[in-house]
Amino acid sequence: MDLRSGQSYSNLVGVPATTQPGIRVVPFSPDTSVLVLKLAPPSNHRNVSATNQNNIRTWISAGALNN
Repeated sequence: MDLRSGQSYSNLVGVPATTQPGIRVVPFSPDTSVLVLKLAPPSNHRNVSATNQNNIRTWISAGALNN
């Protein structure tokens, strides 16, 4: 997946996940976004700090804007 600047948004928001059923990022809905589910326990991706996980939830809750 290309997560470079200018590419990441179109590869994350509204796109079906490939590792499990669901959408990678569902604007306004962090609890149904596969990205958030993959970072939460019990998966707990160790390379993403709790602060960054919270930032991702906040971004999705605010509508996952292309910023």
